[in-house]
Amino acid sequence: MNERRAQPLFALIVAAPFCVLIASSASGQSRARPRAVPSDAAVADASPADVAAVADASADADDHELRRERASAEFGLGMNDYRRGDFASAAAHFQAAYESLPDPAPLFNLARSWEGANEITRALEAYERYLASAPDASDRGEVLARIELLRQRPVEVFVSSQPPGAFIFVDGSTEPIPGTTPLVTRLQPGRHTIALVREGFSRQERAVEVRAGERQTVAIPLTADDPNSTPTNGRFQDPVILDRRVAVPFATRFALLVGASRTLEGQPFGFAFGGDFTLFYRRNFMANARLLRVEPDGAWTVGTVGAGYVFPIEDLDLAIAGHLGAAYGFRNPSMLTARQFDATIGIEGRVDWYFHRRLSLGVFVRGDLLTDFTPMLRFQSNLGVALGLTP
Repeated sequence: MNERRAQPLFALIVAAPFCVLIASSASGQSRARPRAVPSDAAVADASPADVAAVADASADADDHELRRERASAEFGLGMNDYRRGDFASAAAHFQAAYESLPDPAPLFNLARSWEGANEITRALEAYERYLASAPDASDRGEVLARIELLRQRPVEVFVSSQPPGAFIFVDGSTEPIPGTTPLVTRLQPGRHTIALVREGFSRQERAVEVRAGERQTVAIPLTADDPNSTPTNGRFQDPVILDRRVAVPFATRFALLVGASRTLEGQPFGFAFGGDFTLFYRRNFMANARLLRVEPDGAWTVGTVGAGYVFPIEDLDLAIAGHLGAAYGFRNPSMLTARQFDATIGIEGRVDWYFHRRLSLGVFVRGDLLTDFTPMLRFQSNLGVALGLTP
């Protein structure tokens, strides 16, 4: 059941006494009986003070009845709006009902309405007013638990920078929040540290006290780096972003491959070269497409697609990936056989060193099992290096 639109059971229980009170007012059971018209003698014997007291009492009774009727009408309108999901309007009617006839029931429903409207601060205030007006309420424990839960609910925090386009790191995390400034994130109430990182600008940090139920705005200006400053430890000034894959959900890398390849049939190593396109998700998942040309007299061209997992260690990435695809060429270097297609399946291990925010140098070992779907199988091994560019 949708919590925002559901009518809470104990809200009706709490409201029941209030409804009974209003109903009895409307039926006349609690209405003050009309006073009898006094006789002339009685009026003659009555003092001016007595006459004024009777008039004030009658006026108070009439005013009380009017407030009861007004509270009854507002309470009914509030219940209708709550059931329809118009929580802000329901809150206005419950507030008017309470102002007309102070009673705990409208305060509880007022709190539920503000909670449904996602106005957590107002909901907390209404719950606290309800407990203050009904200190012996039977549902006091449940309401206190609800208050504590709302105080721990994540709060929307709008983070902006000037200029925009900065990555956001919270509480020392090495993984940024997806996206760049300006954006809205949700944080638990309490004290947090927000850091902004943008290439060409100094890292900026700001301590933020997130208050329960209060949407907040954090604006942090950025300061451009001094172009004459010396990078730290041979890298850019901000050591947090090792490469772009740390800072964005998806990233790509293009790599140039060179190496050597041979089969396990006693043939010599042949020169191999090719290209590799890799798509990363965060720093742990990768998918790639590779075209590798093997040159024992130009025997094989191998095209594969694969997927793998990356283990990041500081500036190093250790990756293992499986792949499948097709190979086309000659079966042996003598080229005496006709060209043909083979299916290929294999596995690769790789180590990449990010010596620059965008550039990497890697070493890979790759094995391929090739077959033309006959009993004959060929195993080909590859050893090479890769120079990669991360845009």
